[in-house]
This record gives sequence, structure tokens and C-alpha cells, in this order.
Amino acid sequence: MLDIAFSEDACQTKNENAADKLSKLRRIGRNILQLNQISKLSIKGKRKKAGWSNNYLEKLLKSFIVTGA
Repeated sequence: MLDIAFSEDACQTKNENAADKLSKLRRIGRNILQLNQISKLSIKGKRKKAGWSNNYLEKLLKSFIVTGA
């Protein structure tokens, strides 16, 4: 799942500690996108849309904070 949405295999981190932290950040991002009910896009589509639109990114983060708390 992470490789499809975030191209995790293409990431060439040399430091083992950095690779572990990046993996955890990707999982958090995937969970935010997966729990989101704003749009019916795929996880990859939601990630792209969040990259293009700061308003959509803000809505994603706010919905995660409200529902995740």
C-alpha cells in the first residue's frame, strides 16, 4: 500500500534511523488519507490533490485532528 501511494521503494535513504522515521510519517499520512471522507478519490489521488490545493490539505488535516482526537 505504501509503495503504491508514496513510491516507498524508490526512496534511497542511507541512514537506517531516517528510513524508519520516514516510514512512520508515510503511515501517518496514509491513515489521514484513508480515514478521510471528504472525497471519493483513491489514496494516491487524494495525496496529489492535497499537493495541489492548500485548502484541501487544510481540510484533510482538520478532519483528522477532529476525528482522531
